[in-house]
Amino acid sequence: MNIKGKLILKLTPEVGEGKNGQWTKQVVIIETAETYPKKVAIEFWKDEVIKIQAVPIGQELSIDINIESREYQGKWYNQVKAWRFTANGQAVNVETPKNDKSFIDNENSDTAPF
Repeated sequence: MNIKGKLILKLTPEVGEGKNGQWTKQVVIIETAETYPKKVAIEFWKDEVIKIQAVPIGQELSIDINIESREYQGKWYNQVKAWRFTANGQAVNVETPKNDKSFIDNENSDTAPF
């Protein structure tokens, strides 16, 4: 699935520890360019965190996302996860340190799913 909009806010990156080691996540807010614009919070993980940090506020983005809902203690939470994006039609390329362990996937982490 793809969503397009303008980057309006970057939240502080989060770092945690899961079964597979340390993970890093950053949530950004985009505003869609529709008749009735919507604000959407999208999570970036692993290498994509470094890439989205290089994008300035106000930039137009096209983001490929996965949407998933998870149950946690009887409540359901939605997760919008980016897996690829372009800024103004151009791929964002930033060197990722090869030995940086903060970008390990957290699919099996012990943290809450939100």
